[in-house]
Amino acid sequence: MLVFASLLKMGCFLMWMFGSTFLFYALCFAEAFASGAIETSLYDSLKLEENHTQFEQVYGRAQATATLCVSLSC
Repeated sequence: MLVFASLLKMGCFLMWMFGSTFLFYALCFAEAFASGAIETSLYDSLKLEENHTQFEQVYGRAQATATLCVSLSC
């Protein structure tokens, strides 16, 4: 699911590069797939290591890092 979501997200950005109409925006629903799959994978990994209480801290840091990377790439 993560690979599928990543490929959809990549296709989404490519569509936005070549046309920024509502149709392209409506077709780009990959973030919904990626968000839930990544959160679940992270939580399950932390649960296996018995660190699931740190989910919010780890996920928050990951989101902050992703936001920083996107900001620097623009």
